Amino acid sequence: MEAAVLHEPGTTPRFGTYDDPVAHDENEAVVEVTAAGLNPVDLIVAAGRSAEALRLVPGLEGVGWHQRRRVYFAGAREPFGSMAERTIVAHTAG
Repeated sequence: MEAAVLHEPGTTPRFGTYDDPVAHDENEAVVEVTAAGLNPVDLIVAAGRSAEALRLVPGLEGVGWHQRRRVYFAGAREPFGSMAERTIVAHTAG
C-alpha cells in the first residue's frame, strides 16, 4: 500500500510503499483511511525523541471506513499509523 514512511529519526516521512496491515484476531480491524490527524506525539516520534522502532508509518488517529461504516480511530497499532491507505486498530463492537 502507499504510505508516508519514517525511515530515520529527525527526518520527514517519505512517500513510498509499506506492507499491508493484517488483523491478528477478531479484536483488531483494518480501516481504509480517508483522513489522518497530525499530533504533537507524531512530531516527537518523527524527530527521534521517542524509543519507537523505525521504518514505521506515523500517525495515531484518523477517520476512515470499516465494514461500510465511517469510523474515527485513535491509537493505530504500530508500525501501521494513520498516514497510509490502510491501518489497523482495536476493534470495538457497535
